[in-house]
Amino acid sequence: SEVWGVGLKDELNAVITILVHSTDAGRTWREVPQSQQYTDPDGRLAFSFLDVMRGWVARRDPTDEEPKMISTRDGGQHWQIVSEQFLQHMHMVDDRSGYGTVAEAFFRTNDGGRSWVETKIPDIRFIDRMVFLTPDNGWVAGIDGKDFLVFRTVNGGRDWEQSRTTPPQ
Repeated sequence: SEVWGVGLKDELNAVITILVHSTDAGRTWREVPQSQQYTDPDGRLAFSFLDVMRGWVARRDPTDEEPKMISTRDGGQHWQIVSEQFLQHMHMVDDRSGYGTVAEAFFRTNDGGRSWVETKIPDIRFIDRMVFLTPDNGWVAGIDGKDFLVFRTVNGGRDWEQSRTTPPQ
């Protein structure tokens, strides 16, 4: 019955990105404290929750120079700043290991988001999707011009191998 979501609302010619939480399968929603982000209509907010208590949010706040990554261990009642890493996509697989992307860059963490290491993926210009089934096995899909590319890792994103795919028509 636990559900998390990201929503947008218009307010005074600005778009506000918010994180919301429901404990009754989506019948009622509560805005998560400290999750508001004022942004342009194309602004992004990345988040990942392991369970109802543990989660991470990477956001940009135009009132600050630096982006912030925050985390909670008590279901959003309290948040702490973890790092200044901004991500467009994020997936934490446990309390320490996680992955994220920004445009063509892939990042991984082994310390709960405090520090991130970038790994280049050859030939990809924009990463659109990222899926990890285990801390080691994952895929990213993206584009290079008109080419659709899929890469696979078996060592937590340290190395990538292009999957052979037939591009969609």
